[in-house]
Amino acid sequence: MKPTYKEIFEKGQVLTIGKAKELAGKYIYVTNREYWANEPTVRRVLVDPISEWDAASEDHTAEGFDNRQEYWKSFMTEKQIERMKNCYRIGLNELGNPDGGTLHGTDDTPFYGSDADREIYYLEDK
Repeated sequence: MKPTYKEIFEKGQVLTIGKAKELAGKYIYVTNREYWANEPTVRRVLVDPISEWDAASEDHTAEGFDNRQEYWKSFMTEKQIERMKNCYRIGLNELGNPDGGTLHGTDDTPFYGSDADREIYYLEDK
Protein backbone atom coordinates (compact mmCIF):
# COMPACT_ATOMS: atom_id res chain seq x y z
CA MET A 1 0.00 0.00 0.00
CA LYS A 2 1.29 3.43 -0.93
CA PRO A 3 2.36 5.42 2.16
CA THR A 4 1.34 9.02 2.71
CA TYR A 5 3.95 11.75 2.63
CA LYS A 6 3.48 12.15 6.40
CA GLU A 7 4.35 8.47 6.95
CA ILE A 8 7.48 8.83 4.84
CA PHE A 9 8.61 11.90 6.81
CA GLU A 10 7.90 10.14 10.13
CA LYS A 11 9.27 6.65 9.36
CA GLY A 12 11.61 7.23 6.45
CA GLN A 13 15.16 8.37 6.01
CA VAL A 14 16.91 10.96 3.89
CA LEU A 15 18.06 9.37 0.63
CA THR A 16 21.79 9.72 -0.10
CA ILE A 17 23.80 8.70 -3.14
CA GLY A 18 25.36 5.86 -1.15
CA LYS A 19 21.98 4.57 0.06
CA ALA A 20 20.60 4.74 -3.50
CA LYS A 21 23.52 2.59 -4.66
CA GLU A 22 22.65 0.04 -1.92
CA LEU A 23 18.99 0.06 -2.96
CA ALA A 24 19.68 -0.30 -6.71
CA GLY A 25 17.07 -2.50 -8.36
CA LYS A 26 14.48 -2.01 -5.61
CA TYR A 27 11.36 0.12 -5.54
CA ILE A 28 11.05 2.90 -2.99
CA TYR A 29 8.52 5.62 -2.25
CA VAL A 30 9.96 9.13 -2.20
CA THR A 31 8.76 12.58 -1.24
CA ASN A 32 10.19 15.94 -0.32
CA ARG A 33 8.90 19.03 1.44
CA GLU A 34 7.16 21.70 -0.62
CA TYR A 35 6.23 25.34 -0.23
CA TRP A 36 3.50 25.94 2.33
CA ALA A 37 0.81 26.11 -0.38
CA ASN A 38 1.74 22.80 -2.05
CA GLU A 39 1.17 19.35 -0.63
CA PRO A 40 4.12 16.99 -1.11
CA THR A 41 3.63 14.21 -3.63
CA VAL A 42 4.58 10.57 -3.11
CA ARG A 43 6.22 8.79 -6.03
CA ARG A 44 7.19 5.14 -6.48
CA VAL A 45 10.67 4.92 -8.00
CA LEU A 46 12.80 2.04 -9.27
CA VAL A 47 16.20 2.87 -7.83
CA ASP A 48 18.85 2.98 -10.52
CA PRO A 49 21.35 5.68 -9.57
CA ILE A 50 23.03 6.92 -12.71
CA SER A 51 25.22 9.90 -13.40
CA GLU A 52 23.99 12.52 -15.82
CA TRP A 53 27.08 11.75 -17.91
CA ASP A 54 26.26 8.04 -18.21
CA ALA A 55 22.58 8.77 -18.88
CA ALA A 56 23.62 11.14 -21.68
CA SER A 57 25.31 8.25 -23.51
CA GLU A 58 21.87 6.63 -23.86
CA ASP A 59 20.10 9.82 -24.97
CA HIS A 60 20.00 9.96 -28.78
CA THR A 61 18.10 13.23 -29.14
CA ALA A 62 21.03 15.53 -29.99
CA GLU A 63 20.73 16.09 -33.72
CA GLY A 64 23.98 15.55 -35.58
CA PHE A 65 25.58 13.55 -32.74
CA ASP A 66 25.51 9.87 -31.76
CA ASN A 67 24.22 10.81 -28.32
CA ARG A 68 23.95 13.70 -25.87
CA GLN A 69 27.31 12.81 -24.34
CA GLU A 70 29.04 13.37 -27.70
CA TYR A 71 27.16 16.65 -28.06
CA TRP A 72 28.34 17.78 -24.61
CA LYS A 73 31.94 16.87 -25.49
CA SER A 74 31.71 19.29 -28.42
CA PHE A 75 31.40 22.36 -26.19
CA MET A 76 31.86 21.53 -22.50
CA THR A 77 35.07 22.12 -20.60
CA GLU A 78 36.74 19.28 -18.67
CA LYS A 79 35.44 20.84 -15.44
CA GLN A 80 31.86 20.82 -16.76
CA ILE A 81 32.20 17.21 -17.90
CA GLU A 82 33.55 16.19 -14.50
CA ARG A 83 30.57 17.89 -12.87
CA MET A 84 28.17 15.84 -15.01
CA LYS A 85 30.02 12.65 -14.06
CA ASN A 86 29.38 13.47 -10.39
CA CYS A 87 25.75 14.50 -10.86
CA TYR A 88 23.28 11.69 -10.07
CA ARG A 89 19.59 10.99 -10.44
CA ILE A 90 17.72 8.43 -8.33
CA GLY A 91 16.07 6.33 -11.01
CA LEU A 92 12.84 5.97 -12.96
CA ASN A 93 9.33 6.67 -11.72
CA GLU A 94 6.21 4.63 -12.56
CA LEU A 95 5.90 6.41 -15.90
CA GLY A 96 9.46 5.50 -16.88
CA ASN A 97 10.71 9.07 -16.49
CA PRO A 98 13.83 10.12 -14.54
CA ASP A 99 12.90 11.02 -10.97
CA GLY A 100 14.38 12.52 -7.88
CA GLY A 101 16.20 15.40 -9.39
CA THR A 102 19.94 15.44 -9.68
CA LEU A 103 22.70 16.30 -7.31
CA HIS A 104 26.43 16.67 -7.11
CA GLY A 105 28.42 15.05 -4.38
CA THR A 106 29.78 12.01 -2.63
CA ASP A 107 28.04 8.89 -1.29
CA ASP A 108 26.87 10.70 1.87
CA THR A 109 25.35 13.62 -0.06
CA PRO A 110 21.53 13.65 0.15
CA PHE A 111 19.27 13.90 -2.87
CA TYR A 112 17.19 17.06 -3.00
CA GLY A 113 13.85 17.99 -4.47
CA SER A 114 13.24 21.28 -6.19
CA ASP A 115 15.48 23.25 -3.81
CA ALA A 116 18.62 22.43 -1.83
CA ASP A 117 16.72 22.68 1.47
CA ARG A 118 14.23 19.97 0.46
CA GLU A 119 15.91 16.66 1.09
CA ILE A 120 14.24 13.60 -0.44
CA TYR A 121 12.93 11.10 2.11
CA TYR A 122 12.21 7.49 1.24
CA LEU A 123 10.60 4.27 2.45
CA GLU A 124 11.26 0.90 0.85
CA ASP A 125 8.34 -0.67 -1.00
CA LYS A 126 7.90 -4.00 0.78
